[in-house]
Amino acid sequence: MLLTAAVIIAVLVSVVFFYNQLAKLEVLTLKTWNDVTQQFDRQHTLLQQLNEQSPIILPAELEKLLQKASDTQNTTERLQTEKQLENMLEQFLNQSDIQNKDELKQEADKIETDLQKARRKYNASVKYYNVALHTVPTCWIAKATKAEEKTFYKND
Repeated sequence: MLLTAAVIIAVLVSVVFFYNQLAKLEVLTLKTWNDVTQQFDRQHTLLQQLNEQSPIILPAELEKLLQKASDTQNTTERLQTEKQLENMLEQFLNQSDIQNKDELKQEADKIETDLQKARRKYNASVKYYNVALHTVPTCWIAKATKAEEKTFYKND
């Protein structure tokens, strides 16, 4: 009887421990994704400033695209929209009639550097999380909680 109680307690403690491990990894992926979106927001601000200075796209169209990026919950769709916005930013910076062009290019380069750092951290956290989903014993907890793999941020 005492042995059975000890085994049950050991199993419960193990389940709680591994559930917490998986939860910590998920929180880490969410935090690092938030770091990525902060860099996207910096790009958006720069893009809006450039469009005010030298419009190549209607402000309403730009706002619609920026809103789509912000509202999208699906990581893959968000990254596709961000790629479109990044291409627009490059078009703006390649124009010759932009004031403070060198400063703006430096700012864009700084944002891109920070974005790549955030991307690497996010991808590392996704890797650890996804591995945990397929590793015994956390895989059992992942199945019980219907946890799904996270999407890597691929820089095409």
